[in-house]
Amino acid sequence: MKYIKIYEHFENKPKVGDYVIVFNDNFRQKLKDFLNSNIGKIIKIDDPHEKTFNYTVEFEKEINKITNRFEKFAEDEIIEWSSDKELLKIKKEINKYNL
Repeated sequence: MKYIKIYEHFENKPKVGDYVIVFNDNFRQKLKDFLNSNIGKIIKIDDPHEKTFNYTVEFEKEINKITNRFEKFAEDEIIEWSSDKELLKIKKEINKYNL
């Protein structure tokens, strides 16, 4: 029974510090290209009861001169997340080559 308790508080949502892959078909092409080649990190989560733009994501490179390295995304725009950045890099490569 000790091991079952570990999973009792399991929540299947990204949390602060997780690395994320973000995408939405409605984004401009320039932003899509940027997001296809970069992995972000969640640095802040706004009120979870609001439906839009809950996650503030930081990128190593600048998205554009206005937003710098930070951008807000809705939960449905985050398609993959993990506490391990290397795992997401592997998933990006797999998707890139359709493996």
